Amino acid sequence: KIINAVDAMLMGRCLSDGIHPESEEAPQSIREALTKYFHIFEGRLTNITPSERSNLAENIGFVATGRKMNPNYAIFDRGEGQSPTRLKDTILSTRKSNKLRIPFVQGQFNMGGTGVFRFCGDRIIQIVVSKRNPLIAKNEEDPRKDHWGFTVIRRDDPGQGAKSSSYNYLAPDNQILSFASDDLNILPTAYPNAYGNSLGWGTYIKFFEYDIEDPKAPQILS
Repeated sequence: KIINAVDAMLMGRCLSDGIHPESEEAPQSIREALTKYFHIFEGRLTNITPSERSNLAENIGFVATGRKMNPNYAIFDRGEGQSPTRLKDTILSTRKSNKLRIPFVQGQFNMGGTGVFRFCGDRIIQIVVSKRNPLIAKNEEDPRKDHWGFTVIRRDDPGQGAKSSSYNYLAPDNQILSFASDDLNILPTAYPNAYGNSLGWGTYIKFFEYDIEDPKAPQILS
């Protein structure tokens, strides 16, 4: 999911410039994208100052709340964001190779974000909130392009005749829920406040009761 957040930042800058990510005008590597969009010499983070790295880090965050064992984790980014209409074909999809022909991103097979599912408690609860970057949305034909979309992902027990559980997301009448708001105060402020700073666009994903390994348990090396 952190890799997806990095991809979203690069995609956001490319689309904000009015360039199709699959076109020849788009960067042809991650390093080229980092150089072009974030002015990082040769695309290497070691070539920028600590202050510049700190400013860059404000675009992606990892937040832990709850108990020390089985904490709740949230990952956010100020990248391209997704409208309610687009969510089912991007963040919520598992069979579409959305980024397969985009050379400057890492996540290309549309399955990496599901890797955390089995660690998210007994019911596998996740919340997804996203809003399209306004600089991108202004050029798109989408009736809900300026709305936040949100849903809940969970694991459901096997139904009659089924052998395994299934993952489902909330979409009443096959529509992702949405609302209008300039921003949301869902980002952390100074410790220990987990909320208070605003997110104007981008994506916020929170997964609950994450099953982390007991740090006191003995490690087996092979």
